[in-house]
Amino acid sequence: MVMKRFFLFFTIFLCLGALIFLGKIIFNKKIRKKHEERFFSFRELPPNLKDLKQKNRGIVLKTTKVEIRGIDYPYNASIVEGDHSSPYYLFFRYDLLKENNDNCRVSFNTYIGVVGLDENFHAIDDYKTLDTQSMHSEDPKAFRLHDAYFVTYNDLSPSSVYSRTIRLAKLDREWNVEYITNYDQHISLIEKNWIPFVYEKNSLSLPHFIYQMNPHKILEIVDTRKNDLHHLIFPDCPPLINPTWEKRWGRFSGGTPAKIVDGQYLSFFHSFFYQKRTKTFWYVMGAYTFEPNPPFRITAISEVPLIYSDIYNTRGNPILTKKLRCIYPSGFVLEKKDGRDLLHVSCGENDSAVKILTIDKKKLLESLKPISAP
Repeated sequence: MVMKRFFLFFTIFLCLGALIFLGKIIFNKKIRKKHEERFFSFRELPPNLKDLKQKNRGIVLKTTKVEIRGIDYPYNASIVEGDHSSPYYLFFRYDLLKENNDNCRVSFNTYIGVVGLDENFHAIDDYKTLDTQSMHSEDPKAFRLHDAYFVTYNDLSPSSVYSRTIRLAKLDREWNVEYITNYDQHISLIEKNWIPFVYEKNSLSLPHFIYQMNPHKILEIVDTRKNDLHHLIFPDCPPLINPTWEKRWGRFSGGTPAKIVDGQYLSFFHSFFYQKRTKTFWYVMGAYTFEPNPPFRITAISEVPLIYSDIYNTRGNPILTKKLRCIYPSGFVLEKKDGRDLLHVSCGENDSAVKILTIDKKKLLESLKPISAP
């Protein structure tokens, strides 16, 4: 009798213990989820950005999130004009957790995909992953040259030292890679954000890179198949400018391929700064224009970051850092609609989504601060 009671109480004790244990797991999950949701729903901009919403009113008309079947977190996407098959094509980055350790210092692999978009920026087919012969390809920037599609991106170098170089891939219409050129110039260990543009001269289309914005360092691509770049130097045109872009927004870096808009090249750039109070990195974007011919002098630039109503509202990819608020422009196309000139800018947001910003071209250009010629 005593033994039966003992086993009964022991069984009850075990059941209660199991219930308490399971309750704690469920409770902790709910708390963690609530904290996570609170983190991702926190939209309080830093004061220096919050004050800019009114200043930028009317420039960004709307935003469209691009959904890609089979990819949960595409980002840093570059939109380019399409052909008879699709109005637009979108080249994007996506990341996957590694299944094994390949001695690289990051815990995930990175790939570049491409998908066709309709007029409303909806994917019209399944995406295809480009065969870059690498699992570490990042941040594509697409452009057209002689009716062919090219994409630049950065990738790991085959070295024991962690380094990245810029690559250029030529693609056929089935998105097969015809060749890849590695532009390793031995300038810096980490190369990112080179900006491609095509210079039209005497019926010739000449591809170039913007290596950096200030000083405005231009590299001519002598042969897309070879690591052969010509650094353009213009002694009578000082490349340094005194921009109105304040230091508190960070140093500006490249973003979208540059295109001729109203007789000048236009490109969108990015910069970032660190907020100590929240320990968060904030990436912001702006725009600038430069002359259509050598020496490609910068003619105007944003005074402040471009802020709009639903910026940074994407929930972050759980495999990446949560202490990041990022808008990263990588491409744009032009459209005339209802008598208004529009720019559709493809951006990565929080390293977790692709958004298309539809921008009023006239208001954007009016917002840029002219840079006086030296």
